[in-house]
Amino acid sequence: SVRAMLVALVAALIGGPATPAAAAGAAALSALAIVLDGADGWLARRTGLDSPFGARYDMETDALLILVLSLLAWQHGKAGAWIVLAGAL
Repeated sequence: SVRAMLVALVAALIGGPATPAAAAGAAALSALAIVLDGADGWLARRTGLDSPFGARYDMETDALLILVLSLLAWQHGKAGAWIVLAGAL
């Protein structure tokens, strides 16, 4: 899915240089993924295409994005290592 691709692009920034451009890119891609999250869920329910698998896939994609963002926050020095534990929940 497009959202999973966006999360993968954000994850690709892990381990790279902690620059303002990388942070801005991560923020922009994450914002787009969040907007698409709301849109695809609404559209699936509206058209009757929602399914238990789709709902689970959606939750797992969201959880992965949270973990990736917590790793980036730690990498960029915006939070301590505890944030990774919070993201892993």
